[in-house]
Amino acid sequence: MLICARSKLDAHSAMRFTPFSFRSPAKGISLYVVVFVSAVFFVTGPGFCQTGSPGFGSTAQAATKAREAGKTAEALQLYKKSVELKPDWAEGWWYLGTMQYDTDQFAAAILAFGVVTKLAPQVSAAWNYLGLCEFETADYNSAKNDLEKGLAAGKAGEEDTGRVARYHLALLRNRSGEFEKSAELLGQEFANGPFPNDAKFALGLATLHVGLLPREVDPSKDALVSDVGEAAALLAQGRVQDAIRAFDEAATKYPDTPFLNYGYGSALTASSNEERALVRFREELKIFPHNVLAQIAISRIEIKKGKASASQELQAAEKLLASATSPEPQIAKLYARTTSRAISNVPVAASSANDVAFEELARAAAARQAEGKMSEAIANYEKALQIRPNWDNGLWSLAMLDYSQGRPAESVAALKSWTARNSNFGAAWAVMGLCEFALKDYNNSLIHLGRGEELGLSGTQESVHTAHYHYAMLLTRAGQFQKASQVLANHALNVESDKELQFALGLASLRIAKLPGEVTDSLNSLVARTGEAVALLNESKYDLGIPKVKQLIADYPGTPMLHFICGKALSALSNYDAAAEQFEFEAKLSPKDPSPLVDLALTRLQQHRASDALAPAEHATQLAPDSAEAHYALGRVYLELKRFDPAVTQLEFAARLAPSSPEVHFNLAKAYARQNQPEKAEAERTVFARLNALAEQRRSGQGNQAYGATRAEDALSSTSPANGQTTPQNQD
Repeated sequence: MLICARSKLDAHSAMRFTPFSFRSPAKGISLYVVVFVSAVFFVTGPGFCQTGSPGFGSTAQAATKAREAGKTAEALQLYKKSVELKPDWAEGWWYLGTMQYDTDQFAAAILAFGVVTKLAPQVSAAWNYLGLCEFETADYNSAKNDLEKGLAAGKAGEEDTGRVARYHLALLRNRSGEFEKSAELLGQEFANGPFPNDAKFALGLATLHVGLLPREVDPSKDALVSDVGEAAALLAQGRVQDAIRAFDEAATKYPDTPFLNYGYGSALTASSNEERALVRFREELKIFPHNVLAQIAISRIEIKKGKASASQELQAAEKLLASATSPEPQIAKLYARTTSRAISNVPVAASSANDVAFEELARAAAARQAEGKMSEAIANYEKALQIRPNWDNGLWSLAMLDYSQGRPAESVAALKSWTARNSNFGAAWAVMGLCEFALKDYNNSLIHLGRGEELGLSGTQESVHTAHYHYAMLLTRAGQFQKASQVLANHALNVESDKELQFALGLASLRIAKLPGEVTDSLNSLVARTGEAVALLNESKYDLGIPKVKQLIADYPGTPMLHFICGKALSALSNYDAAAEQFEFEAKLSPKDPSPLVDLALTRLQQHRASDALAPAEHATQLAPDSAEAHYALGRVYLELKRFDPAVTQLEFAARLAPSSPEVHFNLAKAYARQNQPEKAEAERTVFARLNALAEQRRSGQGNQAYGATRAEDALSSTSPANGQTTPQNQD
């Protein structure tokens, strides 16, 4: 069962693991004002500020200047004064609300957007912002109502505010028990493009019919919900066979989960495999006999098969379903919502005697800990927490003591409660992930170490190093090889001399999805030597690293990825002819891997052979239709071939898949400029400049990056334009 164990996260609640950002669309406010103003005709021209009470015009103009200059605090005060002078100035209320929203003044923004929705009720963005602000203040019923109005008003283009709103509306529909409507909305929004991980998580909740917000889910169930969400997302995208395989894996890992087999059966029904679907629906009823939906699905299949009593069974089930005013929440309550508040944030009322006992136990726990008597300290902390379960300092001390004393299960239990009220502390999630790793709960460990990485890790150098090392190992196990290599290259300490780290780097570089302890003896030497060579290349010691890679190729002919590693190193030295040969070798050895094709295409561009780059780039997108790197490479090729329309299409898709990539936005700006779309080109230049500055900051803080950082998939996180490219501003 899924139980509440997560407090309020940062804005928009559950946006945790995806490059797609659901954060404040007010960051790019100019776009939304254009959408808003185009939908409403309250701005009549340059003289719009000349009406209203005396002083309104000058105050409104001053507010505009302050906003455009980035002086948010000053602009807020001026807009407040302006709308006091002219209460029906919708544009002023709009700017006031969006700036309040962007500075997390959600309660104040509710007032502003409430006025806007009265002045311009046809504008979906206004309802969306109002609903999002109400969501942030936990007024969920109002938020749902207003987000529904925003949806009904229609999409004003494809602005992020609408996508953010529709995601949160799906969360609120799920919370109110409208599981099918929630899943339908998520499918409509994301099925035809990149499906963000957080949207998958929400879809997992809807599929499992768990009426909780993501932040209310017990962290130990994150992997379950994520896996089910992945399967459901594949089904929504029409990838039915992939969905069936994913549901099968989830059902094997989590055999007693209600509604999982119902989802599995639905996927099988979509593939017309009704015999297997019947098995799954019947398995669902064994696990959860109250699932009327499974009984309806069984009856419908049996009617097709000619079973005489099936029609009566269907009528009875449908009548039972229709008789309940809100059937799905009732189903959910049987196994989810009744326990969703099991961990409460309400302090326990204590008598005076309890207060005295608590103080004595707290002092004793700290004293025993200082004396090194850890077992006694743990016992005292546990007794004190029985009196005050929400004593965060004690809970944290207990969790760390349990961790240091080799009690990972106990540490995880304490951290679940602690993170329910302190969800933005990266070290807590990292320790939870390390404990789960020790317990072999690798799926949740990966999620929580990743969350710690996102929030930022603190502690001793050794502890941070340990977290990054385990995170990289789990990324490799999960098949996220490039990300694992980057984590090791960017954060690992002394990787050049640390054989353990080198081995992990070797696994990631060879794309062997195993933990180090799972590698057979026959592969040990290959992995260790590969890690040693790649460590040298990461340090730009090409004179030492390249000969080692070439010797590996000689000693292990036909081994996948060795030619790719060699090609990357040669490309970093601008030896493009030799690099292209290596990528061609690798493409033959690994015909289903898009990576060598992507790098081959980009290398051909460096050789000024754009026509020769087209075939490998197109093949890469066919092999990996959801790969940002492949679409980026193909977009670059089209750009060089002066095929600007398809270049824009490919680069826009790459930007949706990898919105934080400076390189993608840099080339998209070029493509827009060549298409004679100066406004879009300028917008992309602005995004590029911001992302490039952030990347420079990260690079300056991390030192040297992995070798070949301007090539292939690494190019998507590079900090400057690729060699030989002019800046976007200089394009015709």
